[in-house]
Amino acid sequence: MIFLKCPVCGERLFFLKTLYRCKNGHSFDRSREGYVNLLISNRASHGDDKGMVRARNAFLEQGHYSCLRNALSDLACKHCSDRVTLLDAGGGEGWYTFGVKEVLEDTGIPTDAVCVDISKEALKLAAKRGGLICTVASVTDLPVPDESVDLILNVFAPEADAEFFRVLRKGGVLLRVVPCEEHLMGLKAAVYDTPRPNPAPQYAPDGFSLIERVDVRSTLTLNSTEEIQNLFSMTPYYYKTSVQDREKLTSLSSLTTELAFCIFAYKKD
Repeated sequence: MIFLKCPVCGERLFFLKTLYRCKNGHSFDRSREGYVNLLISNRASHGDDKGMVRARNAFLEQGHYSCLRNALSDLACKHCSDRVTLLDAGGGEGWYTFGVKEVLEDTGIPTDAVCVDISKEALKLAAKRGGLICTVASVTDLPVPDESVDLILNVFAPEADAEFFRVLRKGGVLLRVVPCEEHLMGLKAAVYDTPRPNPAPQYAPDGFSLIERVDVRSTLTLNSTEEIQNLFSMTPYYYKTSVQDREKLTSLSSLTTELAFCIFAYKKD
Protein backbone atom coordinates (compact mmCIF):
# COMPACT_ATOMS: atom_id res chain seq x y z
CA MET A 1 0.00 0.00 0.00
CA ILE A 2 1.51 3.31 -1.11
CA PHE A 3 1.32 6.46 0.97
CA LEU A 4 2.56 9.98 0.49
CA LYS A 5 5.07 11.73 2.71
CA CYS A 6 4.95 15.28 3.99
CA PRO A 7 7.19 17.61 1.93
CA VAL A 8 7.94 19.66 5.06
CA CYS A 9 8.97 17.04 7.64
CA GLY A 10 8.98 13.76 5.72
CA GLU A 11 6.37 12.04 7.93
CA ARG A 12 3.56 9.96 6.53
CA LEU A 13 0.53 11.85 5.23
CA PHE A 14 -2.90 10.50 6.18
CA PHE A 15 -5.92 11.30 4.04
CA LEU A 16 -8.80 12.74 6.07
CA LYS A 17 -11.92 13.38 3.97
CA THR A 18 -10.68 16.41 1.99
CA LEU A 19 -7.05 16.85 3.01
CA TYR A 20 -3.77 15.14 3.73
CA ARG A 21 -2.20 15.69 7.15
CA CYS A 22 0.90 14.37 8.94
CA LYS A 23 1.35 13.77 12.67
CA ASN A 24 3.17 17.10 13.00
CA GLY A 25 0.11 19.03 11.83
CA HIS A 26 1.22 19.94 8.30
CA SER A 27 -1.81 19.69 6.04
CA PHE A 28 -2.48 19.88 2.32
CA ASP A 29 -5.92 20.19 0.76
CA ARG A 30 -6.98 17.87 -2.01
CA SER A 31 -8.35 20.04 -4.79
CA ARG A 32 -11.90 19.63 -6.02
CA GLU A 33 -10.39 18.15 -9.19
CA GLY A 34 -8.82 15.38 -7.12
CA TYR A 35 -5.08 16.15 -6.89
CA VAL A 36 -2.97 17.32 -3.96
CA ASN A 37 -0.25 19.96 -4.27
CA LEU A 38 2.90 18.90 -2.42
CA LEU A 39 5.27 21.40 -4.03
CA ILE A 40 6.51 23.65 -1.24
CA SER A 41 6.31 27.34 -2.10
CA ASN A 42 9.98 28.07 -2.75
CA ARG A 43 10.08 25.27 -5.32
CA ALA A 44 6.81 26.13 -7.04
CA SER A 45 6.61 25.68 -10.80
CA HIS A 46 3.73 25.96 -13.25
CA GLY A 47 4.71 23.07 -15.54
CA ASP A 48 2.91 22.59 -18.87
CA ASP A 49 0.19 25.14 -19.55
CA LYS A 50 -3.44 24.42 -20.32
CA GLY A 51 -2.99 24.61 -24.10
CA MET A 52 -0.11 22.16 -24.20
CA VAL A 53 -1.86 19.78 -21.81
CA ARG A 54 -5.09 19.79 -23.83
CA ALA A 55 -3.23 19.19 -27.09
CA ARG A 56 -1.25 16.29 -25.68
CA ASN A 57 -4.29 14.74 -24.03
CA ALA A 58 -6.35 14.97 -27.23
CA PHE A 59 -3.52 13.37 -29.20
CA LEU A 60 -2.95 10.54 -26.72
CA GLU A 61 -6.66 9.80 -26.29
CA GLN A 62 -6.87 9.15 -30.03
CA GLY A 63 -4.50 6.24 -29.45
CA HIS A 64 -1.66 7.45 -31.65
CA TYR A 65 0.96 6.28 -29.12
CA SER A 66 -0.84 3.09 -28.09
CA CYS A 67 2.06 1.02 -29.41
CA LEU A 68 4.28 2.60 -26.75
CA ARG A 69 1.77 2.17 -23.93
CA ASN A 70 1.25 -1.46 -24.92
CA ALA A 71 5.00 -2.10 -24.84
CA LEU A 72 5.32 -0.48 -21.42
CA SER A 73 2.43 -2.60 -20.14
CA ASP A 74 4.02 -5.77 -21.49
CA LEU A 75 7.33 -4.96 -19.78
CA ALA A 76 5.56 -4.13 -16.51
CA CYS A 77 3.79 -7.51 -16.55
CA LYS A 78 7.01 -9.29 -17.49
CA HIS A 79 9.10 -7.84 -14.69
CA CYS A 80 6.54 -7.43 -11.88
CA SER A 81 4.60 -9.92 -9.82
CA ASP A 82 2.38 -10.00 -6.74
CA ARG A 83 1.17 -6.57 -5.62
CA VAL A 84 2.75 -3.58 -7.38
CA THR A 85 3.31 -0.02 -6.27
CA LEU A 86 3.63 2.04 -9.45
CA LEU A 87 4.93 5.61 -9.61
CA ASP A 88 4.86 7.65 -12.82
CA ALA A 89 7.54 10.35 -12.51
CA GLY A 90 6.45 13.17 -14.80
CA GLY A 91 3.23 11.36 -15.61
CA GLY A 92 1.28 14.37 -16.88
CA GLU A 93 -2.31 13.48 -17.68
CA GLY A 94 -1.87 9.92 -16.44
CA TRP A 95 -2.46 8.29 -19.82
CA TYR A 96 0.48 5.90 -19.46
CA THR A 97 -0.01 5.53 -15.69
CA PHE A 98 -3.61 4.44 -15.99
CA GLY A 99 -2.99 2.23 -19.00
CA VAL A 100 -0.17 0.28 -17.37
CA LYS A 101 -2.09 -0.03 -14.09
CA GLU A 102 -5.15 -1.33 -15.95
CA VAL A 103 -3.16 -4.02 -17.77
CA LEU A 104 -1.38 -5.14 -14.60
CA GLU A 105 -4.69 -5.50 -12.79
CA ASP A 106 -6.25 -7.31 -15.76
CA THR A 107 -3.49 -9.90 -15.42
CA GLY A 108 -4.29 -10.36 -11.73
CA ILE A 109 -1.64 -8.06 -10.22
CA PRO A 110 -3.20 -5.56 -7.77
CA THR A 111 -1.62 -2.16 -8.39
CA ASP A 112 -1.46 1.08 -6.40
CA ALA A 113 -0.49 3.97 -8.66
CA VAL A 114 0.81 7.49 -8.06
CA CYS A 115 1.04 10.06 -10.85
CA VAL A 116 3.53 12.86 -10.11
CA ASP A 117 3.89 16.01 -12.21
CA ILE A 118 4.56 19.71 -11.69
CA SER A 119 1.62 20.71 -13.89
CA LYS A 120 -1.69 21.21 -12.10
CA GLU A 121 -3.45 21.36 -15.45
CA ALA A 122 -2.16 17.91 -16.38
CA LEU A 123 -3.08 16.39 -13.04
CA LYS A 124 -6.65 17.67 -13.29
CA LEU A 125 -7.05 15.29 -16.22
CA ALA A 126 -5.10 12.48 -14.56
CA ALA A 127 -7.35 12.59 -11.51
CA LYS A 128 -10.44 12.19 -13.71
CA ARG A 129 -9.26 8.74 -14.78
CA GLY A 130 -9.94 7.37 -11.32
CA GLY A 131 -7.83 4.98 -9.29
CA LEU A 132 -4.71 7.17 -9.30
CA ILE A 133 -3.17 9.21 -6.50
CA CYS A 134 -2.30 12.46 -8.25
CA THR A 135 0.17 14.87 -6.72
CA VAL A 136 1.89 18.06 -7.82
CA ALA A 137 5.56 17.48 -7.04
CA SER A 138 8.98 17.47 -8.67
CA VAL A 139 10.62 14.28 -9.94
CA THR A 140 13.74 15.45 -8.08
CA ASP A 141 11.85 15.34 -4.76
CA LEU A 142 9.26 12.58 -5.02
CA PRO A 143 6.66 12.62 -2.21
CA VAL A 144 7.00 8.94 -1.27
CA PRO A 145 9.17 7.18 1.34
CA ASP A 146 12.48 5.42 0.73
CA GLU A 147 12.23 2.00 -0.91
CA SER A 148 8.44 2.11 -1.21
CA VAL A 149 7.98 1.67 -4.98
CA ASP A 150 8.17 -1.44 -7.17
CA LEU A 151 7.92 0.16 -10.60
CA ILE A 152 8.75 3.65 -11.94
CA LEU A 153 7.62 4.97 -15.32
CA ASN A 154 9.62 7.90 -16.70
CA VAL A 155 8.22 8.66 -20.15
CA PHE A 156 9.70 11.63 -22.04
CA ALA A 157 10.17 13.30 -18.66
CA PRO A 158 13.11 14.68 -16.69
CA GLU A 159 15.34 12.00 -15.20
CA ALA A 160 16.31 12.02 -11.54
CA ASP A 161 18.35 8.88 -11.09
CA ALA A 162 19.36 9.43 -7.45
CA GLU A 163 15.74 10.01 -6.48
CA PHE A 164 14.55 7.00 -8.46
CA PHE A 165 17.15 4.90 -6.65
CA ARG A 166 15.95 6.24 -3.29
CA VAL A 167 12.28 5.38 -3.73
CA LEU A 168 12.62 2.01 -5.50
CA ARG A 169 12.81 -1.16 -3.48
CA LYS A 170 15.81 -3.41 -4.08
CA GLY A 171 15.02 -5.28 -7.27
CA GLY A 172 12.52 -2.61 -8.30
CA VAL A 173 12.19 -1.73 -11.99
CA LEU A 174 12.64 1.58 -13.81
CA LEU A 175 11.12 1.92 -17.29
CA ARG A 176 12.46 5.01 -19.03
CA VAL A 177 11.36 6.14 -22.51
CA VAL A 178 13.45 8.34 -24.81
CA PRO A 179 13.19 8.99 -28.56
CA CYS A 180 15.21 6.94 -31.03
CA GLU A 181 17.19 8.75 -33.72
CA GLU A 182 14.44 8.75 -36.36
CA HIS A 183 11.51 9.58 -34.08
CA LEU A 184 9.19 12.16 -35.74
CA MET A 185 11.53 12.77 -38.69
CA GLY A 186 8.51 13.24 -40.97
CA LEU A 187 7.22 16.01 -38.71
CA LYS A 188 10.65 17.64 -38.60
CA ALA A 189 10.95 17.49 -42.39
CA ALA A 190 7.69 19.42 -42.69
CA VAL A 191 8.98 22.16 -40.40
CA TYR A 192 12.74 22.47 -40.90
CA ASP A 193 14.85 22.91 -44.03
CA THR A 194 17.49 20.57 -42.60
CA PRO A 195 15.84 18.12 -40.20
CA ARG A 196 18.29 16.39 -37.88
CA PRO A 197 17.92 13.02 -36.18
CA ASN A 198 17.74 12.78 -32.41
CA PRO A 199 20.91 11.89 -30.54
CA ALA A 200 21.49 8.16 -30.20
CA PRO A 201 19.68 7.04 -27.05
CA GLN A 202 22.02 6.45 -24.13
CA TYR A 203 21.04 6.02 -20.51
CA ALA A 204 23.07 4.38 -17.74
CA PRO A 205 21.93 5.35 -14.23
CA ASP A 206 24.20 4.61 -11.29
CA GLY A 207 22.98 1.80 -9.04
CA PHE A 208 20.91 0.09 -11.75
CA SER A 209 21.50 -2.87 -14.03
CA LEU A 210 20.09 -2.97 -17.55
CA ILE A 211 17.52 -5.75 -17.93
CA GLU A 212 16.67 -5.10 -21.55
CA ARG A 213 16.18 -2.43 -24.17
CA VAL A 214 13.06 -2.48 -26.31
CA ASP A 215 12.70 -0.30 -29.41
CA VAL A 216 9.15 0.37 -30.58
CA ARG A 217 8.75 1.54 -34.17
CA SER A 218 5.70 2.41 -36.21
CA THR A 219 4.42 4.85 -38.83
CA LEU A 220 1.78 7.44 -38.00
CA THR A 221 -0.49 9.23 -40.46
CA LEU A 222 -2.47 12.22 -39.25
CA ASN A 223 -5.37 13.43 -41.38
CA SER A 224 -6.21 16.85 -40.01
CA THR A 225 -4.44 20.11 -39.29
CA GLU A 226 -5.67 19.91 -35.70
CA GLU A 227 -4.05 16.52 -35.12
CA ILE A 228 -0.79 17.74 -36.65
CA GLN A 229 -0.79 20.82 -34.44
CA ASN A 230 -1.56 18.71 -31.37
CA LEU A 231 1.44 16.51 -32.09
CA PHE A 232 3.78 19.43 -32.71
CA SER A 233 2.68 21.35 -29.61
CA MET A 234 3.46 18.37 -27.35
CA THR A 235 7.06 18.15 -28.57
CA PRO A 236 10.04 20.14 -27.27
CA TYR A 237 10.42 21.60 -30.76
CA TYR A 238 7.31 23.75 -30.34
CA TYR A 239 8.96 26.34 -28.11
CA LYS A 240 12.30 26.21 -29.94
CA THR A 241 10.93 26.83 -33.44
CA SER A 242 10.47 30.20 -35.13
CA VAL A 243 6.98 31.46 -35.86
CA GLN A 244 7.79 31.29 -39.56
CA ASP A 245 8.68 27.61 -39.40
CA ARG A 246 5.72 26.81 -37.16
CA GLU A 247 3.34 28.29 -39.71
CA LYS A 248 4.44 25.70 -42.29
CA LEU A 249 2.24 23.17 -40.52
CA THR A 250 -0.92 25.28 -40.75
CA SER A 251 -1.26 24.54 -44.46
CA LEU A 252 -0.99 20.77 -44.02
CA SER A 253 -4.10 18.60 -43.82
CA SER A 254 -2.19 15.33 -43.63
CA LEU A 255 1.19 14.19 -42.40
CA THR A 256 3.00 10.86 -42.20
CA THR A 257 5.88 10.47 -39.78
CA GLU A 258 8.02 7.83 -38.15
CA LEU A 259 7.47 6.83 -34.53
CA ALA A 260 10.52 5.38 -32.79
CA PHE A 261 10.62 4.93 -29.03
CA CYS A 262 13.43 3.44 -26.96
CA ILE A 263 12.46 1.83 -23.65
CA PHE A 264 15.26 1.12 -21.17
CA ALA A 265 14.28 -1.40 -18.51
CA TYR A 266 16.53 -1.21 -15.43
CA LYS A 267 16.54 -3.07 -12.13
CA LYS A 268 17.78 -1.51 -8.91
CA ASP A 269 20.87 -3.37 -7.68
